Amino acid sequence: MPTLETKISSFNSRYQVNLTSRQIVKVAETKLGSDSFTGFNENDEKVVQTSAYIKALTDALNDSLHANTKIQANGVYSLFDFDLVKFAREFEELVQTGNAESASPRKREPFEGMSLDDVMKRIKNSTKAYDKPLYSIWANKIVDGKISYEDLKSVTDGAIERIEYQEKSPNGSVQRNDLANVVYAHEAMFRVRQSRGFWWKVFHLYQNYKEEKYLEALSYRISEYLGKNYPIDEISNSVSDSMMQGAYDNMEYTLRREDDQRVNENVQRQLQEEEARNREISSVSQQLQPVIDDPAFKGKLTDSIVKNLPKCGVNSNTQKNVLNSMVTDELINEAKKANKIFDAGIVSGNNPQAQIVASLKMVFGKAYSLTSALGYTDPEEQLVAAQRITDAVMKNASPATLQPEVYAKFTNGYMFDNPEEFREITGMDGTEPVFENAKNEFAKESILIEEIESQNVEIAPPVNEQPNNDALIINN
Repeated sequence: MPTLETKISSFNSRYQVNLTSRQIVKVAETKLGSDSFTGFNENDEKVVQTSAYIKALTDALNDSLHANTKIQANGVYSLFDFDLVKFAREFEELVQTGNAESASPRKREPFEGMSLDDVMKRIKNSTKAYDKPLYSIWANKIVDGKISYEDLKSVTDGAIERIEYQEKSPNGSVQRNDLANVVYAHEAMFRVRQSRGFWWKVFHLYQNYKEEKYLEALSYRISEYLGKNYPIDEISNSVSDSMMQGAYDNMEYTLRREDDQRVNENVQRQLQEEEARNREISSVSQQLQPVIDDPAFKGKLTDSIVKNLPKCGVNSNTQKNVLNSMVTDELINEAKKANKIFDAGIVSGNNPQAQIVASLKMVFGKAYSLTSALGYTDPEEQLVAAQRITDAVMKNASPATLQPEVYAKFTNGYMFDNPEEFREITGMDGTEPVFENAKNEFAKESILIEEIESQNVEIAPPVNEQPNNDALIINN
């Protein structure tokens, strides 16, 4: 693991600051009676630690912002990519490491117990001096004595020399960054001179004279460059109203994204907890999972469906191929979804009989939509075929598989006996001739199937509460 010195070196390089390990350890070891925190009550130790932490964090941040906004020869100034959240977290990592390496480590929470949102609010409040145009930042620093006009002049003199050199060169091209530094410095000095009051000028005669002459020189250059059609106005107008806006926007985006992530994680956790409760109260989906996932199940279900499908223009071999290629998979997936919804409904307190109707409607709706793929185009045939398919699925992959004695009526023509419940799927209420004909045909075929089955009876073993792969009920 990297040492505190290594981490500080990396931090300083990345953010252009000069933190020392002594400063970091001092923050980590802060307690009552240390330095400026001697006047606090013993009960305020947490306040002391928080205050020391925020002061060190915001001081380091302002040092970094100062370094990133000072005038420089390349004329490029932007804090758009400055990640305030990352800065805060990396500073916190330094303090954590400093605490671990100190002579007397203390038990501390990240950010001294503050939330990340609270830390970022404090950070934002501490950076108001940079929430303005670049030239206003320079002007304020000159007025506050943090920098001098010479700091600007040392850079703009070089920019002016390079502009003159390029103008004299046959193929020279004046660089925009040099023009920008002259424009920004001019705007800054204009504001500095506006802020200088009478008494300040009286008590700072020499400095006042120098500043005035520097502004005159810059104004002369600006007029000269305008006369040469250099993009002075474009550069001036392109200055952002706030150097911090991009950084603030990035901070808000990061916080929102992390909030959304936490919400999603909470939702997922709640769903997992709900699924766990479902399994405790109703575990149809879980109990049938090994049965349905058995490699042999698909083929056996397909055979059961083909055996009971009504005759049509497509032969049974073709129907079986279609079932194996896509239809059976869709039916199995729909049955799985229906079982999960059944379990959730039971957990919510729904009546099991009503809940299995909802499951049956899902399966029937899927079966009804797939009948044309099996060669059924006549409405009567489609109704009968959909019911046959549904019965096969319900017998082998639904709550009726586990409790056939309770749910028997839902595995044998339930739709024909309750047409109103399926009206949204079939578009029929049961009084239509086509429906009556289909119902009669289904009944006749059921009798025929029963007669055939009775000649070759195969008793299926009872279904255990926890079914295994041998508990498949494929015979209809």
